[in-house]
Amino acid sequence: MWGIELYELLSFGRQFGLSVMAAASLWGMVFLYVAHKKKLDDPAGIFLSWIGMRMRWFIIGGGTLAVVTWLLLTFLIPAHAHEGVTLVTTKMGTTNAMLLMTPLYLAIAAAVLLLVINNKKPSFLIAPKFGFSWFYPVTFVLASVAVSYYTDLRGLPLNAVVFHIFHGFHSVFTLGTVLCLDLIFLSTQNAPFVQKHVFPLFPKISKVIWVGLSLDLLSTLLIYTNQSCRWMGTFYHYR
Repeated sequence: MWGIELYELLSFGRQFGLSVMAAASLWGMVFLYVAHKKKLDDPAGIFLSWIGMRMRWFIIGGGTLAVVTWLLLTFLIPAHAHEGVTLVTTKMGTTNAMLLMTPLYLAIAAAVLLLVINNKKPSFLIAPKFGFSWFYPVTFVLASVAVSYYTDLRGLPLNAVVFHIFHGFHSVFTLGTVLCLDLIFLSTQNAPFVQKHVFPLFPKISKVIWVGLSLDLLSTLLIYTNQSCRWMGTFYHYR
């Protein structure tokens, strides 16, 4: 009988939290930048800024979930291999990655705490030059690197390194972005005047989701490339 073990649930929780955090940072930047480019008398700028600011809740929630699950994986439960169409990650590789990323997760925890402290200060997220402050770009980079580095990549062949990076990073454009779209939709359900200005951007956001799916497909193809090279080597060895 098949079941989900606790470490698998925690591993998914870490990826889920980081994907949401990175996607919220990305789309927070995008909405604030687009709002910044609007004319002063255009009401769309107000609504887009409002959406961009709401992304902070996903950063707080996703970052907190990622740090908590990382702590549990690092200190309580050793991570095991992820099953499915993937290159197998060893227990040692995953544990080494979690330990190597310790400064990064501490930085994520600090960023979440900083956002909670400055939660009611719009100036913390909005800046006059680009529309968004330094905070969204920094959290996007932190979360993107963390979600991409889930096993020790040192000493691996290039195609395996690229596979693992894409296998983690694509979830920012897929899972995280879809959840951000859900938040936007639910937040504006009773505000059709807001939807009129926000919904036209949805097709463009959907294109980013397709890019994420393409990265996932590419990472899967790299698995078969790796396996094919092994089979070819075995074939020539026994000729």
